[in-house]
Amino acid sequence: MPLLWISAGFLAGVFLASRWLLPWPVWGALAVFSVGVGVLELRLPFLSGWRKRWGRLAPLPAGFLLAALLAGAARFQAARPIFDQADLAPYNGQGEVRFSAMVVEPPQKRERSIQLRLSAEEILAMNGVSVSIPVSGLALATLPPGGDWRYGDRLELTGELVDPPEGESFSYRAYLARQGVYTMINYPSIRLLERGAGNVLLTGIYAFRDQAYRVLNRLYPQPEAALLSGILLGIEQDIPASLERAFRDTGTAHIIAISGFNIAILAALFSSLAGRLIPDRWLSLLVAILGVAVYTILVGAAASVVRAAVMGGLTLLGSQIGRRNAGLNALAFTGAAMCAFNPDLLWDVSFQLSFSATLGLVWFGVPLENIARQWLEGRFSSNTARRLTGPLSEYFLFTLAAQVTTLPVILYHFQRLSLSSLLANPLVLPPQPLVMTLGGLSALAGMVLYPLGKALSFLVWPLLLFTIRVVESLSRINGGAVVVGQTTMFWAAIYFLALFLLAKNLAFVWQQRARLKAYAGLAVLCLGSVVAWRGFYGAPDGRLHLTVYFTSSGPAVQIQTPQGRYLFIHYGSPNRELNSFLARRMPIFHQRPDGLLLPAGAARALEGLPDFLDRFPPGWILWNSQISEYRSAARLKTCAQNQGIPLLPLESGQSISLGGAARLEALAQEEEGALLGLVSGGVRVVFASGGPESLARLPTNWSSPGVILLLSEASLKDAAPQEWLAFQPGLVIAPAGAPGLPSNWLALDRRHWVEATFDDGDVRISARE
Repeated sequence: MPLLWISAGFLAGVFLASRWLLPWPVWGALAVFSVGVGVLELRLPFLSGWRKRWGRLAPLPAGFLLAALLAGAARFQAARPIFDQADLAPYNGQGEVRFSAMVVEPPQKRERSIQLRLSAEEILAMNGVSVSIPVSGLALATLPPGGDWRYGDRLELTGELVDPPEGESFSYRAYLARQGVYTMINYPSIRLLERGAGNVLLTGIYAFRDQAYRVLNRLYPQPEAALLSGILLGIEQDIPASLERAFRDTGTAHIIAISGFNIAILAALFSSLAGRLIPDRWLSLLVAILGVAVYTILVGAAASVVRAAVMGGLTLLGSQIGRRNAGLNALAFTGAAMCAFNPDLLWDVSFQLSFSATLGLVWFGVPLENIARQWLEGRFSSNTARRLTGPLSEYFLFTLAAQVTTLPVILYHFQRLSLSSLLANPLVLPPQPLVMTLGGLSALAGMVLYPLGKALSFLVWPLLLFTIRVVESLSRINGGAVVVGQTTMFWAAIYFLALFLLAKNLAFVWQQRARLKAYAGLAVLCLGSVVAWRGFYGAPDGRLHLTVYFTSSGPAVQIQTPQGRYLFIHYGSPNRELNSFLARRMPIFHQRPDGLLLPAGAARALEGLPDFLDRFPPGWILWNSQISEYRSAARLKTCAQNQGIPLLPLESGQSISLGGAARLEALAQEEEGALLGLVSGGVRVVFASGGPESLARLPTNWSSPGVILLLSEASLKDAAPQEWLAFQPGLVIAPAGAPGLPSNWLALDRRHWVEATFDDGDVRISARE
C-alpha cells in the first residue's frame, strides 16, 4: 500500500505543477524539507497520537506523502524545455534552413502526403548562407506522396521550419510536444544522404513488418487485408474511411487502433488462456507477458504501444495472483515511473486509455469473473459453470470492465458515446484471438511458402468478413453513437470516485442484489423516461424551428423543418462550443444533420471542419465557392469524399425547400459570404454576413419592412447599429457586446440562444440559456 500512495502522490504532483508554476528547485527544496518532516513524524515521541490518527487514513507519514507530491511537481517543471542554439526549435520562423537529419520512425503514409519523423543532426545553411551548427531535436516533415523513404535514412532538407499549429478545439502543438516534437517543415526540398543509419535491431523489425504487410495484401482481398494489417501490424492506412468510422461508432476501434485499451484486453486474454493451458502460475504469467511483448514488436513497437504493453505486462502480476491491491500497486507504480520519464504523458490520450483500461481489469476483472461463476453454478453443474466462465470473462466481462473505466476518458476527449458497443464487442471479440493467431501464422507461412499461407488465409477470411459485416450493420443503427457534448474534468472525477466505491463494495452489492432489484428497476425506468423524453422532444411537431447561437467564431443556425429534417448553417469555424451546443440540441436518435451550409467566404470557415464532420456527418454540404480556392479546402474535399458526403457549390438563386411554403434561399453573393434568406408564410429572415450595403443586393420581394435580421460580429464591425435601422427591420438578433445596440434589439451572449417557431405565418420568439 505505501507504494500505491507514493505513486498516487507523485502523479498528483505532476498535475499540480501544471496548474501552479514554480521553478523546479523550489519544488525540490520543499520535497527535501517534507522528507525531513516525515522523519520527525516517526522519531518524535510527542507525535505518537498524531501518528495513530493519521495511520488510519494512510500507511505512511504525511511528510513522506507530501514529499512524493512535491517530487512529482519538481519533475514536471524540470522537464519543461529550455531551448538554446544547440536545439532545432529556436530556428523556427527564421527563414529558409538547410539541415541534415535521420528518419527515426517508419514513414506515415496518408492519402495526399507522407509524414517523416526526423532527428536533427546539423544545420548546414540559413537563408542561403552556409553554416555548420550541430543541433538536436525532433521534427515532423510533410512530403508529397511517393518516394522510397525508410527508417534509418539520413536526409538533407531545405525549407522553412515552423511551430506546430494551435487549433481552437485541438492543440496539435501540445500533442506533438508530448512526443518531444517542437518543429515542423512542410514540403521541403529533400536529398538522400545515406541508407541504413539507424539501429540494426529496429531496422530488422521494420523490414519484417513491411514484408508481412506486402504478404498480407497478396493473401487477402480488400478490405479484409487492410483490417488484418491494422490488427496484426498497426498499419491502418488502407482501411476505408467509412469502415474506420463504423468501427468508431460501434466502440470496436480498439481492434484496429493499437492503443492501451486493446493491449489491456489482450493482456487479460493472454493471462486467462495461459492460466488454463499451463498449470504453473508463474510460468503462465511469463508466457502471457511474452505474448504481449511479441505482439508489441509485431506491430512496430511504437512509443505509445510500448507504454501500453509495459503497463499491461507489469499489472498482470497483481491480477494473476488474485490480489487487487498488488495489481493497483503495480499499476500506480508503472504510471508514476512512466510519468517520471516523461511527465507530459499524464495528458496523453493513449496513456490515459492504457491506465484506465488496466484499472478496470484490476478493479473489476476478477470480481466479475467470480460473480459470473457463482451465478452459473446456481444454474449448472460446477464443471459446466467453470467451462462457461472462461469464455464469458474473456470475451465480455473483461471488455465490459475496461469499457466502464475508459468511458469518462472517451467522453472527455471524443465527446461520443457508443451505445451499440455493448452489443458489438461480444459479437466481434470472440473471433479475434483466432484472427490474430491464424492471421499471424498465414503471414509467417506466406513469407516462407506462399501456397501454405494462402491455404491458411481461407480459414481467416470468413472471420474477417464476419467482423466487417457485423460492425457495418451495427453502425447503421440510428442513435447507436451519440454525441454527448463537452464533459468536464469534475464529472470525470466524480465518476471515478463512484467506481472506486463500487469496486470496494462489489461483493457486498452482489450479496444484496435481491434488495437492489427494485432500485435497479427504478433506475432503468428513469433512464428509459429520459431517452423517451429526448426522443419526443426532438420529434417533428409540424412547425418550422429556427435556433440561433453565437459562438466565438460566428453565428450558428439550426433549422428543424416541419417534417423533422435538420439543416445547419455556420458562418465561422466549428469549435468545441458549437459541438457541445449541437450535442445538446440534436435529438438522441438523430445525430446526423440532413444538410450543412457554409456561406462564409473566409478561409477560417474551414478550420475545424474535418473534426465537425466526424462528429456530425451531414447528408450533404453546400459551401461558398470562394473558400474552395484555399489550400485547406483540399482536406475538406478529401474528408467529405471519404465519408460519401456530396459537396456542392452554393450559388445565388438556389432555393432549398423546408417543407410546406417554407424555403431557404441564397439571395446574393458578397465578399464576406453568401446572403441567405428564410421565408415561411409572411415571415422573412435575412442572414447578413456583411455590412448594411449588402442589403442593397436583396431582391425586391425581400425589401419589405418587418423582416427579421440576423447579424454577425462582422456585420457590426464597420457599421453603427443605427445604419441597419434604415431597413426597418421588425426584429434584429445580434451578438452582445457591440457598443450602442438599441434596447429593442435581441442581443445574445454566448450563454444564451434564441429559438423562433413558425406556425401558419406567425412567429414566436423565445430566448433561452
